[in-house]
Amino acid sequence: MGRIIYGALIAAGLVLAPAAHADPMQDYLNELSGTVGFTVTPFTSMFLSNAGNAICVDLRAGVSPEDAAVRQLSYPGSTLALTRLMVTAAHKNLCPDA
Repeated sequence: MGRIIYGALIAAGLVLAPAAHADPMQDYLNELSGTVGFTVTPFTSMFLSNAGNAICVDLRAGVSPEDAAVRQLSYPGSTLALTRLMVTAAHKNLCPDA
């Protein structure tokens, strides 16, 4: 009898547990923060967020990943190697449909 009650409590907990909510932008920023060359702070996260959104707009419009990376070279301290990483992280986390 105890096992039945215990099993019912576990099942109820799973059903009533809040659904996990993924935050694609935070995943994008986390991926970049784990990469050499990126320092994600509240200040830089604004720029990186804007860049990620712009990359997704480009990719959805048919811009190649390489050209999307080149378009991000206007950000301070950016290099083609870093903007390529931004494109990869944005595509993976923000716009996998692109």
